Amino acid sequence: MRKQGYTLIEMMISIALGLIIILFVSNLYLSSKESYRINQDYAQLVQDGRSVMALLGRNLTQAGFGNPVGLGDQTTFDAALSTDFNYPVTTPARRAFSACDNGFARLSDLTDFSCSTSSVNVGRTAFHVSYRGDKLNTNSGAGTDCNGQKPSVTGDVIVNRFYLTISSGSTTKTLNCLGNGNTAFAQPLLNNVEDMRLTYGVDTNGDQVADYFVNTATGIDFKNVVSVAICLQISSTNSIAPVTSQASKPQVFTDCNGARQTASVTDRKLHAVLSSVFTLRNRAASSLYSYE
Repeated sequence: MRKQGYTLIEMMISIALGLIIILFVSNLYLSSKESYRINQDYAQLVQDGRSVMALLGRNLTQAGFGNPVGLGDQTTFDAALSTDFNYPVTTPARRAFSACDNGFARLSDLTDFSCSTSSVNVGRTAFHVSYRGDKLNTNSGAGTDCNGQKPSVTGDVIVNRFYLTISSGSTTKTLNCLGNGNTAFAQPLLNNVEDMRLTYGVDTNGDQVADYFVNTATGIDFKNVVSVAICLQISSTNSIAPVTSQASKPQVFTDCNGARQTASVTDRKLHAVLSSVFTLRNRAASSLYSYE
């Protein structure tokens, strides 16, 4: 008995269907792989940002921690002057917190709080914190500055300055920290920082609660600042988004100014914006005491 085989047309149809299925499965795999890679890169970007935000927060919440010097007159701003790092101070390095919209004029002089007037530093927010470290527990790292250096200062005074720089040949900023353990060495904390903005909660009646908020350090009396909000806008190092997807679905995000931004077709990097509010708890410490 003669067996019936496939005709040429049937073979061609089978091959075509097989190719379509293979093409569909391949596209599905590549799309899933690309989506997974983007999600992983975004998760890593956010994780890096949160780690640095936590470091900034730890410093801000420690700002002004020191030796108690009395509660002062409870009817004035002296009610918050409960440590030797709060105002008024006779030692410049004891300033608990200070900030500049465009960086400090003399960055490595940790006792100089004057702000830069150079056009090069425009938009490079910087802030300064100081507090006493933990001299009894040297293994905790609490007695070291942001570079892990132990300052040779009586009383284990920690002074850290956080500021933005732009490396040669780069268009993005790097967030750095300079500590008083070694003022010749600054530690880069986070690359590809597109913007860092600080908003200051100002107390006007001495109850250690912010009465209004300002987004500029100009004209602020820092003895009245009781909270600081930080916004970090960061981007990925490498190009992530495919050209085709970026052209059809551009990245949209809200920047630190609250403005909606749409990335250009040529901008294939991921963008993330993180924000958090930190209380300068040593400025508000006196509210924890009973005055009865």
